[in-house]
Amino acid sequence: MPHSSHQTQYRRIRANIQPPGLFTRIFAVVAAGGLAVVTFMFSLVIFSIVVAVGLIGGAYLWWKTRDVRKQMRAAVDAAAADGFQPGPDGQRQRSARSRSEGLVIEGDFIREVSEQAPGDRHR
Repeated sequence: MPHSSHQTQYRRIRANIQPPGLFTRIFAVVAAGGLAVVTFMFSLVIFSIVVAVGLIGGAYLWWKTRDVRKQMRAAVDAAAADGFQPGPDGQRQRSARSRSEGLVIEGDFIREVSEQAPGDRHR
């Protein structure tokens, strides 16, 4: 079966390729290691910049909102002194103690009942 000139040329080109030598392999390993170290250094620099910008932004936000936080704290303290507590919907409501002189513990209402004499029964 005759070979075409294209297949013969392909075999010649393929035959001329030699596997990489020892020094070429060593250079490839060293170059890959160097590239990995440089990449790691740049990632550390970028990470440091992101953390610094985040800390500065957080500190700026904290500083700018300090007056609002003081006002909110004072409003809650004033409402608590009047017997009001903020409700779940943001509306002010009287606390349970001022409403019925009971005690609210984690959502349970506890009312103390005075004991009656043994002869007194409710029918």
